Amino acid sequence: MGDIMKTNEDVKQLYVSHGSIYITGFYLRKYEFLSTDDIEPTDPVTSRKRNTQKLDMCYYYISTELDLSQKTFKDSIAKKHYMENECWINTLYDFYGDNLLSQDKKRNVITRDIILETLGRTEDNIKEGLSISEILPFFVKYRLQLRVFDSFYKLIYQYDPPIRNHHNKVLYCMMKDDHIYTLNHNINKLNQRLANNNTNNNSDEPSVEDDYIEDIVIKPSSNYRVDEDRDPNYYKMIHHIDDLPTLVDNFLVYRCVLMLKEVFCDNTVILDIKQDIMHLIYNSDDLNSLFFQLKTAGYEPAITFECGRVTNIRLELNKIFCVIRTQQLTTTSIDGIINVASEDIYNNVNVAMNDFSQRLFKLNHISSYTRQDIDILDEYRTIANVGILKPPPAHTNLVEIDVSKAYTAAFTQIKEVPVFNEFDAFKPYNQQQIECNNLYIVKSNSYNLFLNKRYNLCYGRFITNFINDPECDIEIVAYKEPSFVHSVAYKNAVSALYNYTKLSDSDEENNALKKIIANVQFGLLEKSYNKQSKSFVFDTIEECNHYRIKYGGRINYIEEFESNTVCKKIMAMLIH
Repeated sequence: MGDIMKTNEDVKQLYVSHGSIYITGFYLRKYEFLSTDDIEPTDPVTSRKRNTQKLDMCYYYISTELDLSQKTFKDSIAKKHYMENECWINTLYDFYGDNLLSQDKKRNVITRDIILETLGRTEDNIKEGLSISEILPFFVKYRLQLRVFDSFYKLIYQYDPPIRNHHNKVLYCMMKDDHIYTLNHNINKLNQRLANNNTNNNSDEPSVEDDYIEDIVIKPSSNYRVDEDRDPNYYKMIHHIDDLPTLVDNFLVYRCVLMLKEVFCDNTVILDIKQDIMHLIYNSDDLNSLFFQLKTAGYEPAITFECGRVTNIRLELNKIFCVIRTQQLTTTSIDGIINVASEDIYNNVNVAMNDFSQRLFKLNHISSYTRQDIDILDEYRTIANVGILKPPPAHTNLVEIDVSKAYTAAFTQIKEVPVFNEFDAFKPYNQQQIECNNLYIVKSNSYNLFLNKRYNLCYGRFITNFINDPECDIEIVAYKEPSFVHSVAYKNAVSALYNYTKLSDSDEENNALKKIIANVQFGLLEKSYNKQSKSFVFDTIEECNHYRIKYGGRINYIEEFESNTVCKKIMAMLIH
């Protein structure tokens, strides 16, 4: 069973960090075999689009304007002028209105009958949807330019008439799933970038790059970010998507006030107003549920999908970038799970987490390793001790022995941090003097609780406890010397967290949250690899498979459960 589970990289790392004995079982909530071998990919360029239940999505060149007088999010983004199942025609009206300028600048009224006649469609078959080739006669007739993008910011189709009508704008749109989205934001920048790409790159498939798009949208970084000067974000709590119109309205009011003075709450800026970013936290910590609320309302957010769940939701509303994150303190592993009831407690936790992190993670403490070093670190790293010291009595109530705050106590004893680089190679050991901060490969010929593998990694300061012990049969195989050794004050960091920080009025919750903060940071210090991914959501597995073939990645399901039964399901493609 373990070998099967290790085929998943996340589970494999659990085995590496904890050992096979520590993991005794898995609870499979649901199993479904997902194969793309028999799935015919759908090319969005040739497929028909008709869905009008989708209204907007988070995309750099789309701005969603909420009607802030409405009470629900769905009503605030409603487009009542849309004709059902006619998304291409709706896009024409979105962009051009009901008239076009002729070559002599006279207005040509564009009626529905004219559009249907131009496209060769009737009131009956127009509801079947239109492909790019089927909408093209409209652009040919009126000598209009067309630019169609996909959700990866790639230009997938363009039309330029032989003789262009310069009095009308180029229509920019994006196609995804079964819908055409009108691009209405930063169009001048988009046009300029396309012009630059066409000048500098003769590729048949130019891409659009922007700071927001993070250079290349489909290539994630594996670098672990250390930001020593990062200020903590401050969050407002959201209970339902219907809170969004009010939150956006309040944000806009705060921004107007900020033109006159800074907005402070307890001497702390509560919203990142200057950058037009609103940070939100979901009260139930189940972002899958919030994601499906948005989808049902007709809005598709951008998401981050990690460890089988949605951990981050991003929206652009009234030119405000909204980020809704999970309460979980770390998203790359199943750890640091909290669920607090108020935004004040969560903001206290976030500030404490940020402060503790900055005391631990320093750029000059980062070591660099060769591929051989990484293999040695993975293979010989310490694992947790799990087992029975001696057979228990036949009848006993004893389950296990644990030491409270054992990791914390050990952590406070660290006074120095050795730093290695690629040139600090392992060298054969030949009775050299043992140095405290050297890293040694030790072969254990007899089992003991500290050196609990055949080959172990051990710092010199600990080897001195075993080297002269006749009961410990060990031999030192190799060692490496650090390039630098830095002094640290981890004891002060722990003291600041436990003695001077108040997170909650409840003593029990206060202590539990502090312990979670400390344990999460200790776990991050042990992090042996970093894997980031880009997440893209699709309604159909056919279109998802089209982009998987094109860009790589793997397909996962995002599911919403009701009474342990899947009630909604959608595809998420992850590119690592």
